[in-house]
Amino acid sequence: MLSSHNLCQYRSVTSSGLVDDSSLSCLTRLIKAAPHPGEPLSRRYTLKSAQIFKWVMKNPGRGAPYGYDSLAEASGCGSGLIEKLATGRQKTADMEDAHSLVEALGVAVLVLFAPSASPELDDASPEEPPTKKE
Repeated sequence: MLSSHNLCQYRSVTSSGLVDDSSLSCLTRLIKAAPHPGEPLSRRYTLKSAQIFKWVMKNPGRGAPYGYDSLAEASGCGSGLIEKLATGRQKTADMEDAHSLVEALGVAVLVLFAPSASPELDDASPEEPPTKKE
């Protein structure tokens, strides 16, 4: 999405007809950051529980228990990310990292992570779930 600052910058670039390198770079970042049709709104997954994550590291679906470094090597993720998730200092991971971690651990992604919900509610998304009327 275009922020108000970037939108003003975009308007000034297009109205002048001149595009310098910094403006072009800014526009390129905006286009790349905008969600494309069919893509999820967020590419971050939320860890359901640091405690469960640590338990699965010690009791993986296949293979020997993992430490931070051995899971990092097996998954291709950074050991710092793994440590932050396990200690609860970080609650989200990039979608690709989440899938790499659960693949190495031998569990389904939804065991450990939840995809992000839509960041904004609209009329079709009530703030509270409907309740059964009696």
